[in-house]
Order: sequence, then structure tokens, then C-alpha cells
Amino acid sequence: KDWEIIYLSGDRDEASMMDYFKKQPWLAVPFEESETRSALMSHFGIEGFPTLIMLDEDLNVTNRGLRGYISDDPEGKEFPWTPKPVLTLD
Repeated sequence: KDWEIIYLSGDRDEASMMDYFKKQPWLAVPFEESETRSALMSHFGIEGFPTLIMLDEDLNVTNRGLRGYISDDPEGKEFPWTPKPVLTLD
């Protein structure tokens, strides 16, 4: 499946954002769109960085803990990284 990362900066200034972002191949919400960034952070409950959240094609959250999944699976073999059950009942 195709997917896209959209970077949402929590930096206090544009220079800091760009220092990090210039090394990345992703799309980003522009720094000057602070109201959009704030609204998205509030909507998705983002309190710290980095936070990685996966949305489906209808913009529903499918995984709030994406950072760990990507760290554990850098080649994407288990994509789309749906949350695993905490307990399996056999």
C-alpha cells in the first residue's frame, strides 16, 4: 500500500523546524500555519514529540503508537502496523 508521512512540528521557531525537516523526505504542515498545527495537535491529543499516528484513507486513527512499530520493523514487513492484541485468548 502507498502511504505518506506528514510532519507536524512542535518547534518554537521556523529555523529549528527547518533544521530537522530539511533532512526528511516527508510533507509538512508549514510552520506559519500555527493555527492548523495547534488544531491538529489538539484533535489527535499530541502532547509530546516525536509522536507518530497512523490514519486510514477516511482519516480515522488506526494506530496511536506507531513510533514503536516503525522502530521494531524498519523495513515495513508488518505494514500497516495495526495494533497487536495485548492478550490472546486460546
